[in-house]
Amino acid sequence: SAVTLAQNAMPAVCLATLAAVALTRRLDGFSGVLLALAIAFKLQDALFVLLYFALLRRWRAIAWCIATLTLMSMIAIVRPGLSNPGWIFDVLYWIRQGSVPGAIMDPAAPNPARFQMVHLPVLLFTVLSNRALVSIVNVLGCSTLIVTAALLIARKRTDESPTKPDLL
Repeated sequence: SAVTLAQNAMPAVCLATLAAVALTRRLDGFSGVLLALAIAFKLQDALFVLLYFALLRRWRAIAWCIATLTLMSMIAIVRPGLSNPGWIFDVLYWIRQGSVPGAIMDPAAPNPARFQMVHLPVLLFTVLSNRALVSIVNVLGCSTLIVTAALLIARKRTDESPTKPDLL
């Protein structure tokens, strides 16, 4: 349901907002750690804040974010290997089941619920009818939008007059 999908969005947005506030107070390390936690909750909500940090050229905050994400990833990889949990095989099974043709996340015609999914691959598969081509066009289209937005933001910042106060 929509409630289940949105459960991780609120902490991610709150942490990303706190990271931006910490950045305004020149707390780059704390800001990077908060952003890493936000990315861990919900990547697609917090990734734009990381892009914003890059546009501001706050490399120290980005380095702290990447270091924290790396540490959390290392713990997540090493910890299950040490304790040998049985559930890891169930997780891998369901990941494989979700990606087979006709499964719940498949934008192709064999999935009866594909038109209930609201994302670009469904439309692209309807037009292109090729999974590999859909993936390539999806990545290129999203990358183009992100780069264009970043260039427009960077251009706007250089066009502003120096008398205007800078918020960050």
